Amino acid sequence: MTNRWVYFGLLVLIVTGAVLLRAPRLAARPMHNDEAVNAVKFDELWRTGTFNYDPNEYHGPTLYYLTLPIVWLTGERDFAQTTEVTYRIVPLIFGVGLILLLPLVADGIGRGGVLWAALFTAVSPAMVFYGRYYIHEMVLVFFAFAAIACGWRYRRSGHLAWALACGAMVGMAYATKETWVIALVAAAGAGVAAATIWRVLLKPVHHGLHFRWRALAVAAAAFAVVFVIFFSGFFTRFAGVKDAIATYTHYAGRASGGVHDHPWNYYLAILLWWRAAPGRGPVWTEMAIVALAAIGFGFAVFRKPALHGATPAAPHADEPSTPAAVSAARWERHSIPIYPPFVRFMGFYIVFLIIGFSAIPYKTPWCMLGFLQGMIVLAGFACGQVVRSIGHPAVRGIALGVFLAAAAHLAWEADRATNNFAAHDPRQRGRYEASNYNPYVYAHTSNDIFTLTRRMDEIARVGVQGRNVYVQVVTADCWPIPFYLRSFPRVGYWATPPEKLDGDVIIGTQDVWERLNDPAAPRKYQASSFGLRPGVVLWIYVEQSLWDRLRELWRAQSGNNNR
Repeated sequence: MTNRWVYFGLLVLIVTGAVLLRAPRLAARPMHNDEAVNAVKFDELWRTGTFNYDPNEYHGPTLYYLTLPIVWLTGERDFAQTTEVTYRIVPLIFGVGLILLLPLVADGIGRGGVLWAALFTAVSPAMVFYGRYYIHEMVLVFFAFAAIACGWRYRRSGHLAWALACGAMVGMAYATKETWVIALVAAAGAGVAAATIWRVLLKPVHHGLHFRWRALAVAAAAFAVVFVIFFSGFFTRFAGVKDAIATYTHYAGRASGGVHDHPWNYYLAILLWWRAAPGRGPVWTEMAIVALAAIGFGFAVFRKPALHGATPAAPHADEPSTPAAVSAARWERHSIPIYPPFVRFMGFYIVFLIIGFSAIPYKTPWCMLGFLQGMIVLAGFACGQVVRSIGHPAVRGIALGVFLAAAAHLAWEADRATNNFAAHDPRQRGRYEASNYNPYVYAHTSNDIFTLTRRMDEIARVGVQGRNVYVQVVTADCWPIPFYLRSFPRVGYWATPPEKLDGDVIIGTQDVWERLNDPAAPRKYQASSFGLRPGVVLWIYVEQSLWDRLRELWRAQSGNNNR
């Protein structure tokens, strides 16, 4: 890929496609429990101006601070005015931002590799699905890869500014989610494996780690500054810094088991071949990315350098004559280039990440995004090198067709998992976005939550108090109800029934009915149910006079519809 304008033009086109695949119908899917919790946590930061880090739950502060510019730009004044789009635009921006980071490693995977990796990032079903999910994972993956890309730029240029940026990005990853430490250990192990252990096979082009203490000091300082700023809530609560360190005691115990335990191959099963049950539901696979990543890693690791008769090419004027720069320049003289250390590093990084996340019993599907993104980088590299190495135009065209067909299939799956644009029947749109037939859906809120929101809107419409109606939510499993009742100011929450059950509306389990149906109860209620998530059914108990007004509303609507 020698034409710079074509290169950047294709990159812009891919970015545009990534946005178009992610942006539509952002508010259509019901909020997951974790999304709702994060929205409420953001509201706390927004109202108080201070972030109080909880070492036991909720993760780091970056997601919430990064949401502030969104509400400033939209002009929303309070929590009640925000929508699902307000929150989900944040992971969308960072998911697309992963594509914009790829040019930083163009001399590591080639410009062709950048474009193919950009395309796979744009269409990967997991990347698209969780790029619309208001959780920490996409932001974490962005900062982790940004740290790697900045570290690589320092490795190639020797400029301290890149070392500083690398340290800052590591700090941002730390301030995003506690699992950053797995990525850090994997990166450290990959650096050692790629630069030293593999010297046995690649003695003629040993690159080494080439640490410079000044660069390490600059990176460490940047890391410390970012770490303290975010965990102290911008210098408002320094106890958060201590809690951010102590939290790993809690998370070490939490990773050892529980309700989210899954077998070691949980992530690989989702990526390679997943179906809800034999003969039931569609098949999902991102096997093309996994296979191409394995090919790319194989190229990088097992192909020995063919240096016979080769003469070093001069490095570019803006690059120092380091051993890495000279070796990389030599490699470009081959029809099939010798693969740079960046790709070996990424290969080992992915392997160590897979081992780390698979060994931990606690698993949620979005945790695989870190190594999936690494796989995408290697897959892009493999496509670029295969196409570049084929001399015959017809054979090269076949290879291009195969790779584009794989990308098209991934895009189709991504559409099926989220927007379902391809469905001719509008009723089929979003069929899998909250369904157990979708491998990326995990303990998700049912679409029936909208039964609750419609009922509450109707109650606000007919009630004398409007949205000031008094609501009691009586269940230990209430999320994401607090998000959906954000425009109702008088809502209370109880895990078990309180002594006084007298709300205008009571939302709870069927057991609550025994109290409400007591002949001695001061108020009478009418009940209707809705599904919160698979296996969890809650009831809406509406005070009798309100219920009578609702019935009048429904009769009026029915009469209008029959005209």
